[in-house]
Amino acid sequence: MKKYQCPCCGYFTYNVPANEDCGYICPVCFWENDPFIA
Repeated sequence: MKKYQCPCCGYFTYNVPANEDCGYICPVCFWENDPFIA
């Protein structure tokens, strides 16, 4: 399975591109992809 890069820490932890995933929390840096907070 292809992994995509976390926009915060740079590790490849996303299963889909970050702009398509909402509410995912990176297990490395704990950055949450939440468009309502940003």
